[in-house]
Amino acid sequence: MFKLLKTGTDISSAASIKSIIDTTSAGLSDAIKTKVDVLSNNVAQSLANTNAQINDAGSVSQIATYQKATLDDTSSLLSSVIAAVQTDSSTLEVVTATSIETQAKAAALDLGVNVSPFITLDSVVSIKENILAGDGVLTAVISDPEGEAVTLVLGGADAALFTISADGKISFNNSPNFSAPADENRDNVYVVDIIATDASGNASTKTLSVTVLDVKGQGQAIDGYLVGATVWADLDGDGVIDPDEPTTTTDNTGAFGLDADLPAGTVLYVEGGYDLGTGKPNDQVFKMTVSAGGADGTEELIISPVSTQISRAFSKGTVTLDEAQTKIAQAYGLEGAFENLTSFDPIQLAYEATSDAQAKAALTAQARNIMVSTLGETSMKVAEYFTTEIAPVVRTQITELFKGGTQVLGNSTWDSAVDLREQPRITIELEGFEDLLAQSSEVFNDKIIDAILSSTDLDKLFEMKKDGTGQFDVVIAGAVNAIVCRN
Repeated sequence: MFKLLKTGTDISSAASIKSIIDTTSAGLSDAIKTKVDVLSNNVAQSLANTNAQINDAGSVSQIATYQKATLDDTSSLLSSVIAAVQTDSSTLEVVTATSIETQAKAAALDLGVNVSPFITLDSVVSIKENILAGDGVLTAVISDPEGEAVTLVLGGADAALFTISADGKISFNNSPNFSAPADENRDNVYVVDIIATDASGNASTKTLSVTVLDVKGQGQAIDGYLVGATVWADLDGDGVIDPDEPTTTTDNTGAFGLDADLPAGTVLYVEGGYDLGTGKPNDQVFKMTVSAGGADGTEELIISPVSTQISRAFSKGTVTLDEAQTKIAQAYGLEGAFENLTSFDPIQLAYEATSDAQAKAALTAQARNIMVSTLGETSMKVAEYFTTEIAPVVRTQITELFKGGTQVLGNSTWDSAVDLREQPRITIELEGFEDLLAQSSEVFNDKIIDAILSSTDLDKLFEMKKDGTGQFDVVIAGAVNAIVCRN
């Protein structure tokens, strides 16, 4: 039997080992064969578990401890099998991976040598690509037989893409991207070695393979990278986050994954968080309309100030999504530079550019993002001015007029009990006045989009002149007039 075990092609499989045992026992006496049949299943499974642990041992010294625990100790697997046969026992407890490792750790102290640390982990794992940077893929459990302090480092082909904490937590440095794998083989299987070294310099190594799974709705939120921002998909188109709508939070590079089917035309929103570049809170709401490519996962979802303008233009209902993108690209000087303004990361592209032309195009795109964001800030300032400066003045004037009207009515003979300030409709209208003015930001942005869609000379859309005749002077005037008329 031992010869067959030695020459067998597979001694890690319990079924293969049992087949070898059964073949060997076939020529033995019936009495011995009966004993073998009773014990063979559990013996085979115990040997398979032991072989797996030996194959996965982190060092030569650990292999010696498994050998002692399997063959030499009074409580070894071999001793247990012999005892079962001699006592005609019909049972044999299966040696599990956990129990053989525990026995090996105990045997280490009897060997009289300093054994390297034991590393316990699942060597093969699968995770979704929307795992956040810093979130643990798994935690390796480390123990040193002699109780020495252990230092953990990573090695292997993809080590630079991971970090390991002092307590063994292994994490991606950045959220992995299924569509753009960064592992050495570019096959979305990341291979990293966990190396544990004790104070005496004895090291163990175990290899971990992490398979990254595809997740729908993967993307990036950019003004600068927006960290800790809320991303959600407005599946019903009402502009409000509902409990059943996909929601997530961006990681420390602005990456997100909604892990949901996103039909073409769905609007994604980003709000809150802070700008990684400036450290300032994000007070704006950005959005994008999912294209057909974004819906089927062939294009990234990059939510930015520019994507927000494209979404606003498309929502007018007068242009297709492609036409809206073409108009916005022309308005901001990005036509011809990129095929799709909502499926690339200009910041990453600038860092990874292999030519001056690529770098210039990427920086131009990001500059336009900043410009559009600045326009958004301007619209907010306009709204703030109307809300904080104009609204209180108007409220005071209306209140004074009503106060005077009430006094006049009080002096009249037909109804001295009327107080205009207490009339329900007037009270409601006054209480909603500031809310109405707060909508000035949307009105301002809306008029800029109208100007882009209607302009016949987009090269000069943002031209401003001292005499106020520049095309953008007219846009601003139209936006302010619209705010005044609406309010």
